[in-house]
Amino acid sequence: MRVLMGKTAFERVGERAKKITSGFTPLIVTPEGEIQEEGKALAKGDAKPDAAWLSTDILMTKSIFPFVETLLAGGTLKWVQSGAAGFDHPIFKDIAKKTEAFCNSNAHSIPIAEYVIASVMAELQPIAERRAAQAEKKWQRLGFRTVWGTNWLVIGLGNIGSTIGARAQGFGAHVTGVRRSAKPSPGADEVITPAEVNEALGKMDVIVLACPLDETTRHLVNADFLSRLKEDAILVNIGRGGLVDEAALLKGLDEARPAAALLDVFETEPLPTESAFWAHPRVRLTAHCAAWSPVSEIQNDTLFLDNLARFSKGEALLQEVPLAQILEG
Repeated sequence: MRVLMGKTAFERVGERAKKITSGFTPLIVTPEGEIQEEGKALAKGDAKPDAAWLSTDILMTKSIFPFVETLLAGGTLKWVQSGAAGFDHPIFKDIAKKTEAFCNSNAHSIPIAEYVIASVMAELQPIAERRAAQAEKKWQRLGFRTVWGTNWLVIGLGNIGSTIGARAQGFGAHVTGVRRSAKPSPGADEVITPAEVNEALGKMDVIVLACPLDETTRHLVNADFLSRLKEDAILVNIGRGGLVDEAALLKGLDEARPAAALLDVFETEPLPTESAFWAHPRVRLTAHCAAWSPVSEIQNDTLFLDNLARFSKGEALLQEVPLAQILEG
């Protein structure tokens, strides 16, 4: 089995992969973008992979371009394992046209959920004020809001959204999830459809964006959306930057709707230095790193190896996404 993968990913899992399936032949994509088989360079069209491990080592670097070119040139592709949860980037449509099976990843769910909980709690708790009081040797009792009793709206109930909802429930929050079908879902006390979101916004303390970006969700958070928020509402975006009309959000923040925006993703990344988000007093931003935990890498490697074993035996794959869903998204 000829498997296309990044050099660092091979260094982590190569020996284990060889034990899982006989005839495992790694096709290595180097950091410089060269395709190698047993140390010898290959033309992209000659690699002809049967499968591919599109790990975060590849997804987050320039190696993604030669990697995908090799995938698309082969004509032999049967299975692609992605290290990402989302598949809304156009590149995945190109891949879906060339492979027989595609699997996404749930490895980022726990780190992202903990990022969201930590970020929200840091907003509810007067952490900076406590540190200042300590530095001044000032014995001062400072009150705070609890997560318990808050209402959360989690827009998008995939692996990540459901895990965020479950963590919030663990602290005593009431979670309303949003998905296209209002059927019950783990991590949500109730589920509504996108058509019901506007009516629900006014009672929500925390709104989390965890949905894919497509034509129906682009600039979901716009001036009208923001005008419906409570004055003390917190907006969290760990989905896609394009979910938010950034000009409308900046205007809304100036009017304290929302009271705070916790942003890990932006329409342009890296965020330009001249962006008003950097210095806005109601913004807490991070550099698209909500999943940046060793746990993600460990669980992604485990998922790839599990599916490699399943694929070699002709068994059902974990996290398989219907190709039609990718192509129509």
